[in-house]
Amino acid sequence: MRNCFSFLRERLSIRSESGITRRLYSIFQSYGWTTENFRRNLESLADLLEELEAPATFPVTASAVARHPALFGRLQKRNMEFAVHGYRHIDYSRLPREKSLALLTRSREVFRRYGLCDSGFRYPFLRKPALGAGLLESCGFLWDSSEVVSWPLQRPEALENKHWNDYLQILGTYDPEELKPGNCLPRLKGRMVEIPVSMPDDDILFERLKLPDRLIRAIWEQILTAACLQGVSLVIQFHPERWPLFKQLLRHLIRRAREGREAWICNLSQMSEWWRRRSFCTWKTEYRGAGLNRVVVNGPAGLALLGSMGMQPETVETSSRRDGLTVTCRTRLKPVIGVSPQSSESLFSFLGEEGWAWERTETPEGYPVVIRHPGALTPEDKRRLLSRIRALKAPLLKVQLWPAPHRYALAVSGDIDGIDFWDYMGRFYGS
Repeated sequence: MRNCFSFLRERLSIRSESGITRRLYSIFQSYGWTTENFRRNLESLADLLEELEAPATFPVTASAVARHPALFGRLQKRNMEFAVHGYRHIDYSRLPREKSLALLTRSREVFRRYGLCDSGFRYPFLRKPALGAGLLESCGFLWDSSEVVSWPLQRPEALENKHWNDYLQILGTYDPEELKPGNCLPRLKGRMVEIPVSMPDDDILFERLKLPDRLIRAIWEQILTAACLQGVSLVIQFHPERWPLFKQLLRHLIRRAREGREAWICNLSQMSEWWRRRSFCTWKTEYRGAGLNRVVVNGPAGLALLGSMGMQPETVETSSRRDGLTVTCRTRLKPVIGVSPQSSESLFSFLGEEGWAWERTETPEGYPVVIRHPGALTPEDKRRLLSRIRALKAPLLKVQLWPAPHRYALAVSGDIDGIDFWDYMGRFYGS
């Protein structure tokens, strides 16, 4: 009961009493006393994902999986990937480390018991503990999608003050980063990949701002266009409880994203695996004489050159026998960055994430630049390194962020806190 009152006090701090009343009514309409409403929504959503051949990821609480294992097992075979969303929908940022570890371990055990993929995670309320990534890595998770990037959203004309203020309050609880160059991309954190979630989501646009469908469609189309221009990862949230509201919108957005094969539509595990393999590409150069260099890139299928600064490659080939690329080009210097073997792993992974060609070397001869950095890279170190590399007047190879021919990545996700009203109310019990 104490957890219940604590939760209500928190909700009152970011919602009006009338807003909470509307939300509770909406929750009961979406869930109902039995599983029938939500099950029908999930099955219909799976139908659309299969029709459009669009994989998607749905973080779900382990307690809900334990109560309805057959449903989730069936849906996992239908373009729906599930990720761990805690045991119950509680705020992990307020728990001691030992309690968090116990709940995370318990959650993975439930997923494994019922044959669900347990490699990914999203914190409830998108609130990470101070050492959130380390906690997840110690439990064996491969990716997390809990950090928030807020895309610019202008206040629509004639929008009521209370709705705009409600939006600003709920957005603030996510502690979001404002969109900036490079921060709406996956990032390696130790052995894990952190994949940011984009805001605004369906909760903000439908529930908080109460915008008409035509305006919501226009906002998301603008974000799709901007994501394509910037080449980022776009993780948008459509919670299954609102399925009747966004069914036609989601169909439109997926078809729109597929135009010109611009978007790589993937689930979060696929995005994580691609980013990890691309970041750890290996490059090997061979000098063939007469200024001819042959560069072999060992990386994932779909890898493609983004550019070749200062030169024009003579050939770019893919092999049918293995993944990666083979590039031949005429350059006086090797078209790769030399890196001292005494450098830190953070330097190797940083260059890989940025897509630059590099290889270890003990000698500086034949390279446009050789970098040595034995310590962990700080954000300022990274900025200086990129400025130094971009200022070089020498040929360098670099690979694209996403599988060819795609310009950006799009993942559809949506958290599932429960299947019926009793699942939803279970969050008050904490564990």
